[in-house]
Amino acid sequence: YDNFRNIEEVGKGGFSVVYKTLYGMSFGTYEEVAIKIIKDSHKNKQIFLNERKYKSIKVISKNSNARI
Repeated sequence: YDNFRNIEEVGKGGFSVVYKTLYGMSFGTYEEVAIKIIKDSHKNKQIFLNERKYKSIKVISKNSNARI
């Protein structure tokens, strides 16, 4: 974390928080970067997978010729 300077929150949503910061490069130079921190990533991953599974089942049920 020593390479980051001037960390500022730029936005947040239900799943993550985004920050902008200066990242220390070689020879004392800095580059502006964004960092996205995912909140409770294990829980959010499970929500995503459950929604994806539901949508896949819904699509398959609409297509009577679907082969699994």
